[in-house]
Amino acid sequence: MMTNQTDEKTLEYQRKTEALYAADNFKKRFYPADPFDTGVLVAAELLPIDDLVAVMQAVEALDSDGNATFLNTLILHRGEKHPSGLMIRVNPLWLNCFRTRKREIYEYVECYLFEDAAAVAQQRKKIIDLGDSQLCEDLIEAEEALCIKPGDIELIVDSIAIES
Repeated sequence: MMTNQTDEKTLEYQRKTEALYAADNFKKRFYPADPFDTGVLVAAELLPIDDLVAVMQAVEALDSDGNATFLNTLILHRGEKHPSGLMIRVNPLWLNCFRTRKREIYEYVECYLFEDAAAVAQQRKKIIDLGDSQLCEDLIEAEEALCIKPGDIELIVDSIAIES
């Protein structure tokens, strides 16, 4: 025979399990938004457009579900706590990917400015081989900023073929 104490423990366990499942499902559905304790605050300006849209969709979902508590932890507006501007709580993995992308682009620019064409070609190939669409977009922006013309890119790509 089950006691009231056992029933309460079972119900509490079920509530916790359901809450964890719901949070995990939310994180997957609205990545990189993470309004939970695991999220990390970053400036909204750092997010690419597609990630910013995902966060705003998360805001809409939280609002329509009546989860104002989580809504208020996902986006923090300019104010006393954050005078620098809009802050968004994102998944820590997003922040790691962001840093990695910036490091790869930094290494590419450094190679372009200080190394020979073969080193540049290797770094460019490394970036492309990672298969990260945002990183490839960042590579294009870096090449535009460096005033690298399509003909220059062909020379860089040819350096890969010569080396192989």
